[in-house]
Amino acid sequence: MKVAKRVSQLILTLTILLILTSCIVVVDRGYYYENGQYYKSGNFDFNSYQIDEIDISWPYGSVVINTNSDSNYGYIRENSTSSLESEKLHYLLDGRKLYIKYCASGYPLASYSERKTLYLTLPSTLLSNVKITTTYASVLATASNFDSLNIKSNSGYISLNNIILKNNLLVSTQSGQIDLKNSTVISKTLLNTASGKITIDDLKGQNLEIESSSGSIGLSNLGLYSNLQINSSSSSIEINNSFFDSGIIDTKSGSSKLISSSFKSFDYKADSASLTLDGISSFRLYYNTYSGKLYSSVTYWDGRGEYIYPAGSYPTTTIGVKTKSGSIYFKP
Repeated sequence: MKVAKRVSQLILTLTILLILTSCIVVVDRGYYYENGQYYKSGNFDFNSYQIDEIDISWPYGSVVINTNSDSNYGYIRENSTSSLESEKLHYLLDGRKLYIKYCASGYPLASYSERKTLYLTLPSTLLSNVKITTTYASVLATASNFDSLNIKSNSGYISLNNIILKNNLLVSTQSGQIDLKNSTVISKTLLNTASGKITIDDLKGQNLEIESSSGSIGLSNLGLYSNLQINSSSSSIEINNSFFDSGIIDTKSGSSKLISSSFKSFDYKADSASLTLDGISSFRLYYNTYSGKLYSSVTYWDGRGEYIYPAGSYPTTTIGVKTKSGSIYFKP
């Protein structure tokens, strides 16, 4: 009897839960932003003297930025095929700041299947602060000049090619890939990713800082007049044919390679991550490790934790390595 009573109570409980679950309505809260009632829809043309700052919110599709090299005029366009005003891009010019949105405020994005491309063409004379926020949208910028550029993304692909920034470049993404090529950032470049791949080729400027959990990092042809700093958990890191004043890599696991590069000082801190020095012509190495080893095919001077290559030389390049079990591999 007790068993039958418990079974009846269980059936009653499950029945009530099914009834309550069937009554739950999932509400799409939509795509909301402030002052939505003041925004206009569709294309927009502007002069360089009108705008100092641009703020873009574009969750899906892609954002394409370039420069109108022969004009003081810029414009925004999209490739939407929709005839509904609520589904078109919306913009607001507030003082000298231009806001660009994906669609009307409050529109339910869950029911909007089109993935649009925003085309932003900047005047050649405009040095603006540009902020781009995306969820899955890719960001493609080429042959453009900015005062500063700030990109925040979840998983969108980010490609920056032949751009010039007077101040800072800030890019933050969870898993999106970052490609930066043939560019100059006068002040600071900060790239932050959880698992996205980072590739940089031919970057000139002052400072480069990279924060990464597990995405691979490939850097080549850097020309930095100040500092390079990489903080990582388990990334695979390779720096090739580059110049910088001082460099720091702080990692736990994974591996790092420093190939055919020149610098004044370089510090490497790791738990089990190995470091390969390949084609570094002359250096003074300080190696502090618990169980790691130094592997080399050439002769160097060993001074109990201080190593000089070539033996008998007076190198001006200093390398400091501190690991728990990570080893060093030296290839001349």
